[in-house]
Amino acid sequence: MKVRLIFSILFLSSLVFSCGLVELADFTDNNDKWISQVPSIGHLYAIGVSYPEDYDWRSDPEKGEVACSLVVLLDGRSIMRIAAGDKHQISTDPDMIRMIGGNLYTDYSTFDRTIVKKNGVEIFSYLGRESMSAFVVDGEDVYTLGNSRDGLGMSFRKNGNLIYKDSKARAFPHLDIKDGLGRFCFEEYHGESLKQPSNWCFFNGKSKSVISLPNNTYSVDDALFCHDQIVSILRLKDSIFPYLYYNGDLLLLHTDQSTFWGPKMSLSYSLDGHIRLHGILGSCTAAFGDEKGINYSFHGYSNILGINLMSQIYLCYLSAYRKDQPDAIFLNGKIHLLPKGFRAMGQNPVSMWQGQMYVALNPEGEGTPVIWTEKGMLETGINGCLYDLYVMD
Repeated sequence: MKVRLIFSILFLSSLVFSCGLVELADFTDNNDKWISQVPSIGHLYAIGVSYPEDYDWRSDPEKGEVACSLVVLLDGRSIMRIAAGDKHQISTDPDMIRMIGGNLYTDYSTFDRTIVKKNGVEIFSYLGRESMSAFVVDGEDVYTLGNSRDGLGMSFRKNGNLIYKDSKARAFPHLDIKDGLGRFCFEEYHGESLKQPSNWCFFNGKSKSVISLPNNTYSVDDALFCHDQIVSILRLKDSIFPYLYYNGDLLLLHTDQSTFWGPKMSLSYSLDGHIRLHGILGSCTAAFGDEKGINYSFHGYSNILGINLMSQIYLCYLSAYRKDQPDAIFLNGKIHLLPKGFRAMGQNPVSMWQGQMYVALNPEGEGTPVIWTEKGMLETGINGCLYDLYVMD
């Protein structure tokens, strides 16, 4: 089975798919219907949250307590539901939900523990409240790279068992697993001031080492291990621009139209071997590219989701800077405006199959989530929201 999916800032390095979607329950009475004429491909999957019909999920007045469920849709039809909420120790936060190998993995923090579940069943837990910086499933093993929710501190674990820990560090959101060894980058904070990192480090699966960077490095926006070397985005003391540091070379990241400032630039590395760059140029210009530099920039947009560069296809979701403007899809040099009143909510809202774009959208007002294409929209009929979208065949 081939998997075609979008690669995001937070889950790219941690998604590993295998055969078979686990069907826990079959719910067919969703009042699903097609709007306009959209060809059904039979393999379009979406992940989201379903709430009771009369519940206002946008304001979410009973957050954590309302009866709701994580849902997997196939062509808009619910094929898997898992009860969510605080009493089930399953969050509806998209950053705490991931689908890998046909299974839903979730993480949840109590007042003193982190709990990881597979399809709603706990597989391990450990002391300490952590958010998942990276999450990898390798065979029967689950590897996690967590950052403390209560200040500094990070840990690398296999099936919940501690492999490496640093109480004065924060991990970058990338984890490479090979032959059972985990490689990742992180920043250490020492001394009286904990606002500025003292070192940027690399864990090679067995031990820690300090990353060699230019002497005038002020900060590191992001760093990851790929192609058997470390790739990073640096800020230098004598420049307002970020630089890509790769293979011993510094590449200045800027365009003639814009300067870099504001939110950090990010890196990601996909299964097709490409390094991605994504971030904000100025206050409202989104940009992305590859290891050769910035390829595209978009004025009037404040975020980029679902970057995909497979078979030289550039596909990404652009969030409008102004609320009265529609979001858009960029595909190979052309911008496609999306219907007003709809927004994406997850990190993976776009996918592509046989030349057709698919976008998971959520209504800002009344209505149900839809899966949009250029030819029409599939209305899901659920009272809730969609996060991630991908295609299997």
